[in-house]
Amino acid sequence: MFNKLILIISNIFICNAMIINVRNRCPWRVDVYNHENFKFNNVCKIESGKSCVINIKQNVFESGLIKNILGEQATLFEFTKNNRGIWYDISVVPPGCGSNCFSWKQCFDVSKKVGFNDKLKVNVKPLIPNARCRNLTCDRKDCPDAYTFPSDDNKTFYCHLGVEFWLEWC
Repeated sequence: MFNKLILIISNIFICNAMIINVRNRCPWRVDVYNHENFKFNNVCKIESGKSCVINIKQNVFESGLIKNILGEQATLFEFTKNNRGIWYDISVVPPGCGSNCFSWKQCFDVSKKVGFNDKLKVNVKPLIPNARCRNLTCDRKDCPDAYTFPSDDNKTFYCHLGVEFWLEWC
């Protein structure tokens, strides 16, 4: 009976877990920021070849983004988690382009900025069987796996709860 209770509690924790491992493959130190309480917070500083772990709160609903530079021209990992699953994406939308552009080039022509600073890989490791997930790679300013303009909505991907994300910069 006790073992069954431990197994049930473990499954509840695993199913609601959202763990983000961040690995620095760049030849320089990376400062990792998340967005919480309307501001960016430095959650870890990672030397080249090292990594850190970010545990997302066990709230029923959580939304945020992670990037490796404080400036606005940054490759973003974005996510929204609720009690059914996790929606996630990479975004390289040029900052300040507004909402009336429908391609990366149109957005760039408006803002003259890029939303990309470093290559980002997102690998998803399911902790439970049958979690539907997709790995993503973004290695240029207009990469096909990422949001490249504000209404590029087919670039959001879904995964069941109980996964571990591995973000790799460079």
